[in-house]
Amino acid sequence: MYERDTIAAIATAPGRGGIGIVRVSGPQASSIARQVFRSRQSPERWESHRLYFGEFLDQHGRVIDRGLAVLMRAPHSYTGEDVLELHAHGSPIVLQHLLTHALVAGARHAEPGEFTRRAFLNGRLDLAQAEAVADLVEARTLGSAIVAARQLGGQLSRTLESLREQLVQALALLEAQIDFGDEIELPVEETLAPLCQIRDELVRLRASYREGALLRQGATVALVGRPNVGKSSLLNALLGAERAIVTEFAGTTRDTLQEVWDCDGIPTILTDTAGLRPESATDPVERIGIQRTKGVIDRADVCVLVLDRSEPLQAEDFHAWEQVKSRSVVIALNKSDLPALLEVESLPFPIPPQDVVPVSARTGAGLSEFRAAVARRLRGGSAAIGDDLVLSHPRHVAAVERALDALDRVERGVAAHVPLDIISFELRTGVDALGSITGAVGAEDVLDDLFRRFCIGK
Repeated sequence: MYERDTIAAIATAPGRGGIGIVRVSGPQASSIARQVFRSRQSPERWESHRLYFGEFLDQHGRVIDRGLAVLMRAPHSYTGEDVLELHAHGSPIVLQHLLTHALVAGARHAEPGEFTRRAFLNGRLDLAQAEAVADLVEARTLGSAIVAARQLGGQLSRTLESLREQLVQALALLEAQIDFGDEIELPVEETLAPLCQIRDELVRLRASYREGALLRQGATVALVGRPNVGKSSLLNALLGAERAIVTEFAGTTRDTLQEVWDCDGIPTILTDTAGLRPESATDPVERIGIQRTKGVIDRADVCVLVLDRSEPLQAEDFHAWEQVKSRSVVIALNKSDLPALLEVESLPFPIPPQDVVPVSARTGAGLSEFRAAVARRLRGGSAAIGDDLVLSHPRHVAAVERALDALDRVERGVAAHVPLDIISFELRTGVDALGSITGAVGAEDVLDDLFRRFCIGK
């Protein structure tokens, strides 16, 4: 157990804003409210979860702001303890003085993540939900936020708990057969029949990790091509802002430019690169830019080869293709608002037609289809999972892998007629693996389930 002291911290982001919040959690929350906040009613008489208007005081009793305070009494609060929130104007000076007064009044400064840590220790969140809090704060796209919100809401935990409970029930029956085999006549195959369905669901969850990892960790996409095909214009069009300098002169972009781009919900670093020419380029600055472009290509998850659709293919286009052909590639036929001299079907490059998209950086035509094509390549050719549950943490997928390995060993053990206690050990390994994701304890659950289902003293 942790020390049940009282902690405090500024809960809103650094800097000035309309509102700033100081959060306090612990047994002295009400006492601290009485010292730092003056209202018509004493905090001891406040209704839980109701906002009260009053004056904020510094440690010398001077009024430094006016605002709202709310006391959320245990256990119906984020941390499961008494929680006080002071809602002041978003002045860093005011918030710092409020925090200082709370510390003088008996709180200590909270450690990073300590409010969520207390929520976990007090059973308000499980481990997967606690991880989702950080994911939600760090989300860079709406898709990332939705995945984190589902996990915070318990969707992943409920699914895993249902699967784990089915394993626990099978384990309880199996251990009952080990201990009371003379009284229980049930084939092992029948006891373990639910494992096939459980395994199928775990395989589906494991496969979802690619999507979850993309949404949580993001990806990198490089715009590549010869000079003056419109790479910088395409970047600006995709971002909806003039981030790259664009001129009619070839070679304007000499260095890489990186920007964050929402690619169908996937947080993506989109990189504009210097135009690729053969190694015979004489300008030393241009040669450096080309070398940096090649480094970006090596690191990119998807390379977009940008071609000028209004011109025939040139030697430099073939040179650019040679640089990216070993990568995951999407071709953008830019300048499609002009008379076309290139068609998707006539391209000499071995690439599926769905990965070639006509676009116009000038008019915006084809950008939605382009975004979908890049997202499909990032997902390995698959469509978005949509509303289905996904795994997004390496820890989660590693635990699912351990559970699947354990179930595979159970299946092989049953086929080989190994002793039931060995099969029981492997099944328990699977239970513990799934339980590790949410922080649940498997062994006691097995005993409880066993006593509920059988009258052992008979």
